Amino acid sequence: MSKNLLESFRHAYDGVVFCIKNERNFRIHMFFAASITILTYLYKVQDHQMVLIVFAVMFVFVTEMINTAVEKVVDLHTKNYNKAAKNIKDIAASSVLIAALFSAIVGIAIFNDFEKLIFVIEKIFLNFLNCALFLIYMLINYFFIFKI
Repeated sequence: MSKNLLESFRHAYDGVVFCIKNERNFRIHMFFAASITILTYLYKVQDHQMVLIVFAVMFVFVTEMINTAVEKVVDLHTKNYNKAAKNIKDIAASSVLIAALFSAIVGIAIFNDFEKLIFVIEKIFLNFLNCALFLIYMLINYFFIFKI
């Protein structure tokens, strides 16, 4: 139990840092969140659509963190293979899958203007500087995700 509010925030911060350092899937979600943020800027998403995107992204982060916590608790209590432990982990992991599918549906609903999407893609790939920045962004994220 935390002694004060500041200490509570420190523990929460430590949890986020743990996930970033130790959970590859969390880093993959961070990559998609950053990519969607860039896309929303280039696509000129409306404010109410941005609220839905932020909600969807946060929903994935929260379920991934809960999944990680469940996995750690199960690992504390089981040393050998256990069918019930496997089921618990599978159920927790499926919550992340459902959240990710929800986020994909939100993305499809918002980024459904094909002509506008082609314009954004052309803006990235038909300009040498934008293309170079995109490749650097992808390379940095590759190293970040896989900790190479």
